[in-house]
Amino acid sequence: MLDLLSAPEQHAYRLLVRLAGAGPDELAAQAGIPAAEAVALLEALRRKGLATAGPPFHALPPDVALGERLLREQQALESARQMVAALSEEYRNNTRRRHADHLVEIVVGAAALRERLRAMQDAAREEILWFCRANPIAMQGPENTEETSALQRGVRYRAIYELELLEKAGELDSIVEAIALGEQSRTLPALPVRLAIADGAVAICPLVPDASRGVGEPSAAVIRSSELLDALTALFESYWERATPIHTEHT
Repeated sequence: MLDLLSAPEQHAYRLLVRLAGAGPDELAAQAGIPAAEAVALLEALRRKGLATAGPPFHALPPDVALGERLLREQQALESARQMVAALSEEYRNNTRRRHADHLVEIVVGAAALRERLRAMQDAAREEILWFCRANPIAMQGPENTEETSALQRGVRYRAIYELELLEKAGELDSIVEAIALGEQSRTLPALPVRLAIADGAVAICPLVPDASRGVGEPSAAVIRSSELLDALTALFESYWERATPIHTEHT
């Protein structure tokens, strides 16, 4: 009877059923317990609707006495289940929102974007991937001194440059210097977005088009480990396969 009856109460009830009624002394003798304990057990059964008032005490049907209580407990259990389900859904929703806030951060302004690009390279330990479009919005190639430091400490660089960028003054010389230090460089006529990815763990992707289109201050998304980051990495790899290696006299 679950926890509706204690073990001694269940035993006393079964004895009442078998004896077809009993007083405290008879129940005590049958159960091997003191008479005072038998009295307490019979009173407990009576209060719970499982025995008549005595003596002698007679067992009453358990489904009548306990059925309603069981139904109430089942209803309470269902109510608790629904509450847990509601709280769990709220937790999941809040967690998704909180994680989304942590996974994507918006950076506004060329100076702020430039600092994030520098910090990303300083923190890199394995590999940097670049989509370098023409008309840089935050950092010209010759300004990127962090790449030299990263290459010198063993960080791999794979960069794809838009063909137009190679024609900009100073850009090609900067690329040649990077190649001499170990950068793997390729080129394509056009790239879909500006993009930098560090160690497969964080990406910076500017959100505005070229300044020539008359937009305001540049902004970028800083994207951490997620399916979105996986998609951007796959995008880079697909373009890398199609890109043409840049050969120099140093290679």
